[in-house]
Amino acid sequence: MVGGNLETRNKLESTPGAVGPLSTGFVEGRDKLAVVTLDGIEASPENIASGKYPMNRPLYLITDGEPEGDAKKFIDYLLSEKGQSLLEPHGYLSLKQIGK
Repeated sequence: MVGGNLETRNKLESTPGAVGPLSTGFVEGRDKLAVVTLDGIEASPENIASGKYPMNRPLYLITDGEPEGDAKKFIDYLLSEKGQSLLEPHGYLSLKQIGK
């Protein structure tokens, strides 16, 4: 059993033959890890954005009511042009890439 992406990546890298769910952004640049092609469909940004790659999921930011304070600042930053520009270099899709 592992927690988040970082712990999962560390466990996958240290366990020969291990398989586990991990965001593609945490696989980039890691020689010991590979992204699985499913039914001949690669986990490319285009296939993930279109939903063609079957092992994808959205990221939800959930708050208890309207976001306030630091939570609002974080969400506003993430949705800003600067925040969105940080996603792709780290292996994640921006809202523009997914057609939003």
